[in-house]
Amino acid sequence: MKTKILFKLFLAASLGLIYMTVTSSSGGIYNGGTSCGGGGCHGTTANTATTVSWSGLPTSFTPGQTYPLTFTVINSAKAKSGFNVLVTGGTLTAGSGTIVGGGSKQITQTQPMIAASGISSYSFSWTAPATTGAVTINAVGNAVNGNGNADSGDQWNTLSVTISGGWPAAVNDVQNSNISCYPNPANDFLMVDGINENAKQIVIYNLYGQSFTPSYTFESSHCRVDCNNLASGMYILSANVDGKRLTSSFTKN
Repeated sequence: MKTKILFKLFLAASLGLIYMTVTSSSGGIYNGGTSCGGGGCHGTTANTATTVSWSGLPTSFTPGQTYPLTFTVINSAKAKSGFNVLVTGGTLTAGSGTIVGGGSKQITQTQPMIAASGISSYSFSWTAPATTGAVTINAVGNAVNGNGNADSGDQWNTLSVTISGGWPAAVNDVQNSNISCYPNPANDFLMVDGINENAKQIVIYNLYGQSFTPSYTFESSHCRVDCNNLASGMYILSANVDGKRLTSSFTKN
């Protein structure tokens, strides 16, 4: 009888250990950055009590460039946190307390991070792909109660960001400029010498590679470009004149 009782206790303990192993992973799980609720873990839906945010992500990436990133999880009611990030392009490099997997396309924590005043921040880096195109970054931050179980007492939320990439040819060709812009810095408008009414594809690029099609008019031998909708910063103006690409840089106040 004692043998049967001991066997039942051992079996129950073993099943409990297996259950804990399956349902809880302090070292994180590579789940795609879209959920912490797969299989019922940590609650089945995202919870707005947890907020997640990025620092260091560019609005548009330069191919091959490495960007130091910080992913932050905030929940004032929870003691610890974990996270997972998945990128569709480029590669991730681990920082302190993080580990990469999935062909360097995913990153998670090595151990739950103790929150400081409800805030946990994970720092690592992302190297953009060598080619242009859009990259989507899916992230999930999980604020946990630290009871050792993956249960509904934990609160997670997600964030998905898509960024474009690629320096335009106009930026690379700036040293071969055949046009000039003034006043420089510009305020409300920019006068451009060297292009006429035969000009086509007049485009403005910022230094993130984003393009803008400005409003413009031709005045005698000049082109007047409206700059009212541009934020302060450096830009490249590009125009196609008689099959040739002409470029010049300018600054908007």
